[in-house]
Amino acid sequence: MTDPADITLRPMTVEEYDAFYARSTGEYATEIAENFGVTIEAATERATTQMASLLPEGHATEHQGFLAIVGADDVALGHVWIGLSDKLGVREAFGYDFWIRPELRDAGIGRRAMELARVWAREHGAARLALNVFGDNARARHLYESFGFRVGSTNMYLPLD
Repeated sequence: MTDPADITLRPMTVEEYDAFYARSTGEYATEIAENFGVTIEAATERATTQMASLLPEGHATEHQGFLAIVGADDVALGHVWIGLSDKLGVREAFGYDFWIRPELRDAGIGRRAMELARVWAREHGAARLALNVFGDNARARHLYESFGFRVGSTNMYLPLD
């Protein structure tokens, strides 16, 4: 098992980015379908469109941090995608995707990676780190709340079946 103290972040390779992009788009589509009650086809179209819009130059898109979470052996244990932008006059780092390999969850790796993501955001001039978490993701919400993340807004819906 990887010791969380050995965890670091490094830029993703192009190959790691390609795997990240495919996994991220697919999982995002599944989350959209499950959380908004739409078909997987509609959710996949939405996820694909949003990813293409956010990343028009792929791995080379400006103001994006594509970071591999690695242990002492430099093998990727997960990844973090952080976008940088100015929001209401404040430099914001937005965590678009934060992922740990499922078999490595609950071992302190996510907590250490979040600490490093916070440092990365500060080093890139951000005054705050923001993110979105789907309502059914209690594990992620618990991690983020333990770091002191605050709810900025809540989107809700009522199915009218």
